[in-house]
Amino acid sequence: MNKTQKSFLLLILEIALFGPTVLSRMDSIKPPRTTDQYWAETGISKSELMPLLRDENCYQNKVNFLSCVNAIATASERYNMVFGTDGFFHEISNAEVAHRLNEKTELKLWEYDQNVYAKKLISFVTVWESFEKILIKRGEENGVIAAAINGYLSVNRDPHTYILPLKMYEEVVAAKESRQISLGFIVKREVKYLLVRKVFEGSPVYLAGIRQGDRIVKLNDHDVEGLLPSKVTDILRLRQDNRLAITIQRNGLKKYFEVLKSEVIYPSVVGRMMNNTSQAGLLTIHRFSKETCSLAREQIMKFIEQGARGLVLDLRDNPGGQVDEAACVVNLFIERGIKMFETRYFRSNRTPDIYISERDPIYKGSIAVLVNSGSASASEIVAGALKDLRRATLVGEKTFGKGSFQDGKYWSANSKVAFFETEGLYYFPSGWTPQLVGIDPDIKIEFNNVDHQREADIYSRPLLPKTKVAFLPLDFISNQPCDVELKEAELASQSEQNEDPQSLRAQALLSCGARYGNNGSL
Repeated sequence: MNKTQKSFLLLILEIALFGPTVLSRMDSIKPPRTTDQYWAETGISKSELMPLLRDENCYQNKVNFLSCVNAIATASERYNMVFGTDGFFHEISNAEVAHRLNEKTELKLWEYDQNVYAKKLISFVTVWESFEKILIKRGEENGVIAAAINGYLSVNRDPHTYILPLKMYEEVVAAKESRQISLGFIVKREVKYLLVRKVFEGSPVYLAGIRQGDRIVKLNDHDVEGLLPSKVTDILRLRQDNRLAITIQRNGLKKYFEVLKSEVIYPSVVGRMMNNTSQAGLLTIHRFSKETCSLAREQIMKFIEQGARGLVLDLRDNPGGQVDEAACVVNLFIERGIKMFETRYFRSNRTPDIYISERDPIYKGSIAVLVNSGSASASEIVAGALKDLRRATLVGEKTFGKGSFQDGKYWSANSKVAFFETEGLYYFPSGWTPQLVGIDPDIKIEFNNVDHQREADIYSRPLLPKTKVAFLPLDFISNQPCDVELKEAELASQSEQNEDPQSLRAQALLSCGARYGNNGSL
């Protein structure tokens, strides 16, 4: 399989409902399909799941046992139900939610109960048949089965080996522009609320009045505190409703909004000149899909024509995508013939793929890259390579820590399903991988001081890199002659409200750094 056929998992890190600026309404066109509809078209059935849940497999060892537990638990969460260590389902209480917000904390409850495993007290096949009869709704069978299989793979193989409808990958994940039903924001789950991390201008939630930093405490009639993550996702996808009632907390006050469902096109790249004296272009990449690099190139050329004196590259909450697109984006900023990164395979008979810049850069000016705990995979490649090559300054939060890559192929059990298998890890030129450790920004600016969860915090059996290499901040930052904080204050005074301190700091750095260095780095 050549490089152009490889793609990274489009990782769903938190509850990410992407919705950049709405380009057009498409009411006259057939509405986009739901995930359940994609799975129904594959015809995936119980026959692919049952061999995994049989006693001879589940009780073969502790890893297989926890894999079977996670298969059932993942499927049951969709209905806001908990699979207990007694082998039965029950509705979750508010007190239990905090212990079941991710795979790692969920399975810890089972690891302490050695009695269930040692005495083979649970028949997972019987449990599934009961679950199927009582909870699974008509039209959802295929999607729930797929969720269970992915739950199994997450523990048995690794968190990023998974299956996906082939059509969904082609039409949504890898597409240059994907048409979906979305509210247009990205939120992060906390125990008692959803924190709004990003709101896309022109999106349904933006038009309703919801803004970055709001804390969502209620969805329709449901308190967020009592909902499992999968149930929250289900509500936000508006699977059965055309509108959603959202109650938020802002500055100590509660506010109520109604948001209407909207069918929109999501471009992978959005750009604009920033509205202040920094004269910087803001290039936001939401995901690395087909033609992302060419779209980024076009936008950067526009910035140059408009006289931009610096570039802010926003990779926050970018879950990744295609590795070749990420490599191409890095090449937009560095000289020809430079090693950008390499992918090393777990199989000893596979030689590493080394990615060398093949073209001259189109932009040689100053760059500040915005990252946060939602920046993962291909976005970490771009941020890490530019940092490692000392071409850009990173601003924001430590990244997610997904340094693995997946190769996609037809699933042997069903040709309408794509099977993405983790093949290895990628490494930066200086020889380190961000797997589990993430990438530290040069300038650390936290957002709302929330408890960020990353690769190592979420999964029960994450992949462990063989080496961990610390990387120091750029020397320029500690010896910078320009007063960045003063510049930041000046920029803040030009804006009516400062909702994005990370972006503000990036602009301040560009205002200082644009005068220094011949190669354009800060």
